[in-house]
Amino acid sequence: MPKTLDKWYEYASRFDNQWRSAQIFKRGATTTTRGKGRPVHRPYYSASAKDPNAMDVDRVNISCLSPDERQKRMKEGLCFLCGKKGHIANDRQFHPQSGSFTRARTIQPGLDTDTITWIKKMQEDLAQKKETLKEETREEQIAYVRNVFNDMTDEERTQLGF
Repeated sequence: MPKTLDKWYEYASRFDNQWRSAQIFKRGATTTTRGKGRPVHRPYYSASAKDPNAMDVDRVNISCLSPDERQKRMKEGLCFLCGKKGHIANDRQFHPQSGSFTRARTIQPGLDTDTITWIKKMQEDLAQKKETLKEETREEQIAYVRNVFNDMTDEERTQLGF
């Protein structure tokens, strides 16, 4: 488990990207389109290596609120962006042009727990499959490929160039 806030941020961002990828995989690509219907998928955060001395301008930051102000608005149910009651910062009805923050995913009880459980199970299954693959010898891997090839139809073999 992460020990610093930055590591927690990276961990949460990586998990969020995995969750989003899993959702796309589960439902098929449901992304925005640009131009001539080309699907575009962008993860909210990419945990790539960064210069440690660089300014952290891509960090989630809603209106540069101080921690005290943020806590106050949260307790009073005020919008993080404008400070008014009755809506939240990512409500496009009240802030249609606001693009100055990264929209946080709201938690939906039931759906999120099921999804998190599904992702954890998927991760466990992948780890188990990875271990199984490590245990197979080169000869076993070749035998597997040979069996797959032998089970192919002539048409499939032709498509592969055999």
